[in-house]
Amino acid sequence: MAFIHTPKAEFNLAGQICNGDGTGCQPAATFPGFANALAAQLVTWNKDVSPYHIFPIVEGGVAYTFDMRGKKLARERR
Repeated sequence: MAFIHTPKAEFNLAGQICNGDGTGCQPAATFPGFANALAAQLVTWNKDVSPYHIFPIVEGGVAYTFDMRGKKLARERR
């Protein structure tokens, strides 16, 4: 098992929010209600991912050998 810190989503508000036709743009950080809605969504997302701070580590491997020497010895013994 690998223990890590609890994952946490964070956002920095940058850019513009515009109408569907590309007009009426204003900074995302000052758009009415957007910052509060995003903060509420982040609380939900962080709550949902909080159980995922432990990850199982699975390891495996495959080995194959060409036993050329063993076949050569078996032929010599005949």
